[in-house]
Amino acid sequence: MPHIQHCELASAAEAKQNHAVRELNESLGGLELKSRRVGHRNSALAAELLQLTTESSRNHGTEASHENHFAGEILALEQEIETSRKKWKFMKGAASAIVAGSGIDWVRDERLKGIVLDSADEEAVVKI
Repeated sequence: MPHIQHCELASAAEAKQNHAVRELNESLGGLELKSRRVGHRNSALAAELLQLTTESSRNHGTEASHENHFAGEILALEQEIETSRKKWKFMKGAASAIVAGSGIDWVRDERLKGIVLDSADEEAVVKI
């Protein structure tokens, strides 16, 4: 009889272990399924990230291209302004020399004084 009880106890312990192993296998199967789902989701997100990165780099390249284009236009306009200023100074100097050398009393005529003197010169004359 003690052998039968011992056999029954061993059988019950084995059944318990088999039940625990079966539960672990089921849990493992569920975890493997979740892992596959997460892997697929991860792949989809990685593809989306790659697409967004590619679009961003294209847009950044376009923006940089536009910035370079505008920088070039700004530089050209600044050079054009500088050229225009030089021409204006030359013409102003020539007109000033013509009026001053003509012998006309340009100091008493405001329009002629404006041609001969620069605005900075006029301020200096007023201060004196």
